[in-house]
Formats: sequence, C-alpha cells, structure tokens
Amino acid sequence: MHKLFPPGVGVTQIRGLVNILRDNSGKLEMSKLAEESDEEVDDLLPIIEASVLLGLARTGGDAVALTEDGKKFASREVQAMLRAKIVSVEPFKSVIAILGERKSATTHDLVVLLHGKKNLYRGGADEAAEQLRNVLLHWGVRVKLLSYNLKGDAWSMKRYV
Repeated sequence: MHKLFPPGVGVTQIRGLVNILRDNSGKLEMSKLAEESDEEVDDLLPIIEASVLLGLARTGGDAVALTEDGKKFASREVQAMLRAKIVSVEPFKSVIAILGERKSATTHDLVVLLHGKKNLYRGGADEAAEQLRNVLLHWGVRVKLLSYNLKGDAWSMKRYV
C-alpha cells in the first residue's frame, strides 16, 4: 500500500519549509527547523512527509534536507513542477486512473472506488470524503491537474491544449 498524501498540508506550508531549508544551506535538524518555522515538531511532521512524498526533501536521522528538485522549487514553474510530482503520489495517482476511465466522478464515487484499493483516508465515509475533497481541492485543482464542479460535486481531469 502506498503512503497517502497528508490531509491539511498546503502549498504555502511546503514553500515555507523549502525556503527555510534553502536559507540554511539546504539542511536542518528537525528541532532547529521547528525553531526557525515557529512551529512544534509534531505540526511540522505532515509538512515534512508531504515534501518527501513530492520529492522535494529527504529525511535522515533527525535532519531534513532539500533534494535537487527541492532546491529548484522556487522557480517560476512551481505549478508545473508540483503537477508532475503529485501524479505519482496517492491518492492523486488512483484518482487520475479512475478519471481516465470514467471521465468524471463525484467525491462519493471516488471514496467508494478508493476504498476498494485501500487508498483512502481513515474515518467514516463522510470524514474520508471530506479529507479527500480537501486534498484534491488544495492540490489537484491548485496545480491545474483536476477540475471540480461544486454544484454536482464532480471531479474531472483538467484538459491541456
């Protein structure tokens, strides 16, 4: 089973982490990172996990370091870079496969289909749907990978010409 993208982590938080690491030669101990970011280590863990899943950072021992892609993250093409990265991270990978077959699906449809693949957030169906919707909105829509129709609660792939 693949690791799921942590719910509640936003692009701005990832940028903040990357900027702090960049300002400190690309590597910091977690305690120093917590101090620099003015966050508790426990609050930083999902941000670090998301950064690792996206290939922007790596962890070793008590330190977090930027990868080569993490060092390039501040470039103008952040949106395209993130779009290319999230397609291999769950639940985006499975959602893309589902939407490739079905063209569109509601959040409820996605929850049911992802549950069968064991690529779903914990909690009841409503809680899982809310977490999935939030992650897809904050990342999939933001990087222009997915489109969302609020009225029908329907997801589709963003088309590029």
